[in-house]
Amino acid sequence: MDSLALDMAAENSLRQMFCARHRGAWSAAVLVGAAADACLIWRRFDVEIFRAGLLVGLLAVTYLTLNRFGRLWRVVPIKEIAIGSVFALGATLVPLVRIGTMNDDFFRAFFPFAAVCSLNCISIAVWERRLDTAQGKWSIATHYPSTEKRVRFLAIVIAAFSFALVGWATEAASVFGCVAVSSLLLGGLHAERARLCRDERVALADLVLLTPVFPLLWTVVA
Repeated sequence: MDSLALDMAAENSLRQMFCARHRGAWSAAVLVGAAADACLIWRRFDVEIFRAGLLVGLLAVTYLTLNRFGRLWRVVPIKEIAIGSVFALGATLVPLVRIGTMNDDFFRAFFPFAAVCSLNCISIAVWERRLDTAQGKWSIATHYPSTEKRVRFLAIVIAAFSFALVGWATEAASVFGCVAVSSLLLGGLHAERARLCRDERVALADLVLLTPVFPLLWTVVA
């Protein structure tokens, strides 16, 4: 979606230029992926998960619409928190529906995971503030440049909170532990940002988010 609104005359990242050059392939891949997802959902998931998935899909479409056409982020700079929360909800939807309604620990685990997903987006916004400024886009970092100094602090707070819940939430201890590790990794990545190029930082920041997903998925499979 971002590649559709790129100003190719302004500064761009490598991934943005790659997506812009291969829009046709990406569009086809999105359609194929959507069709495969629809088939899987129809054949495998029950009505409860299907309805929850529709809600997440609606939230995602709303975000993309606001991001592409709206001016909300200029007034309320919460874009990173919004997409981080939607991503977290989509990534943990099945465990939340199947387990979270029966186990409060797993339900509570969603919130620190959403926080670390939002921190991921905030970190990327900080690293790409110059790009967003060149492209005329808005983010929490363009509104508040001092956010760069607070990323590590936020990472430590999320990690400390999650670690504190490891011993208390017996059923979801592994999830809280993984969230804490992810948060510390994001903080470390931000601290060492000068050693990596921009696109490498973004790729690693996204990989960090996979850590808490594994125990959640394992609980469903097991």
